Amino acid sequence: MQTKINSLGEKYYNFRHKSGLEITVIPQKRSTAYAVFSTKFGSMTTAFKSQGDADYTVIPDGVAHFLEHKMFEEADGRDAFERFAEYGGDANAFTSFTKTVYLFSCTDNFAKNLEVLLDFVTHPHFTKKNVAKEQGIIGEEIRMYDDNPSWQVYFGMIRDMYVNNPINTDIAGTAESIAKITPEILYKTYESFYDLSNMLLVVSGDVDADEIIAVADKVLKPCTAPRIERRPINEPITVNSKYSAKDMDISRTMFCYGIKEVPDKECSLELDAAYEVLLHLMFDGSSDFYTKHYESGLINQSFSSDYEHTPDYFFIEISGESDDPEAVVKAINDEIAYRKAHFFTKEEFIRARNSLYANTIFDFDSVENVADNYLNYRFAGEQDFFDYPSAIASLEYERAKEIFTKRFDVSNSSLSVINPIKR
Repeated sequence: MQTKINSLGEKYYNFRHKSGLEITVIPQKRSTAYAVFSTKFGSMTTAFKSQGDADYTVIPDGVAHFLEHKMFEEADGRDAFERFAEYGGDANAFTSFTKTVYLFSCTDNFAKNLEVLLDFVTHPHFTKKNVAKEQGIIGEEIRMYDDNPSWQVYFGMIRDMYVNNPINTDIAGTAESIAKITPEILYKTYESFYDLSNMLLVVSGDVDADEIIAVADKVLKPCTAPRIERRPINEPITVNSKYSAKDMDISRTMFCYGIKEVPDKECSLELDAAYEVLLHLMFDGSSDFYTKHYESGLINQSFSSDYEHTPDYFFIEISGESDDPEAVVKAINDEIAYRKAHFFTKEEFIRARNSLYANTIFDFDSVENVADNYLNYRFAGEQDFFDYPSAIASLEYERAKEIFTKRFDVSNSSLSVINPIKR
């Protein structure tokens, strides 16, 4: 077991269990314990080769999400949620573009809840009957998201930006794609991606590493560590479409403006820190841009900016509500152009950097935030979230200016709009 010291001088532990599972334990004196158990298998993996395969196995869209749902149903007919409830555990799961995550939090019976988590995720049970049942359930979920304007405007931006990258397909798939899912497909993908060597367990809170090892010893069996090759993604930097719009039952026009960036395969912490500081300087609620356009009525309090960064995709997302989304985009582009010619002062930069450093330190007070962020950074580019505060603190003014000048290319951008239905 390797003992590490984080940037706040606190101990945490990282080790490879004898089963092959990597485990990170983050002790915190909190009333709640929290665990996330995740595999590097999300919606954007649509074709892969397992060890010994001659050709890629192509799977229907939505398999990762479908697996997440099916894992909770056990061979004896019980639901894993019922088992957590017996021990006071609050469980959940979700699928993203890059991973599937199973989690729980509890205030008591931590070892029992952890045993349930490790047990049900490592014991799949798929039959024709339960797969057919789930197809109906997920079909309803897909229709629900079709009626969700926030999801539709966001995913419209993704589809507009990406040409070949599988993130341009809805995480849950479509009614047509999930109809093609069979128990055989689920077992094939499970055996390929739910191997413990492809997974990570992160536990935070008032927990003991030896207790976690004892539970893992009891539940987990050694993995086979198969070699998995995902089909390469050939994605241009140019966007698929500059604009898309649809009408839905909303009161004010919603927009998502995406700026497509070249992925950094290493997902450097410095680049993350730079983007966070730069977006804060330009578009945060205290920025000149926000104040000017909020007071004019062009934007409202829903206006926000963020970025998503993995080795396979990287984009800036600026979203909100406005009666004139095209005018908002013009204002954003003008602001970026202006700041490339007239960058922020060093004092403004330091003030923003210090504010974000403080916010990052605050994240360490939450057992959920620290575990979730640790998982995200490890899966995104083998980075350690505990190094992120120092990456922010050490970001230099001239380096941030250089990154801004070379990136933030608005020529590779897309605008997704949801308009109110005209009555």
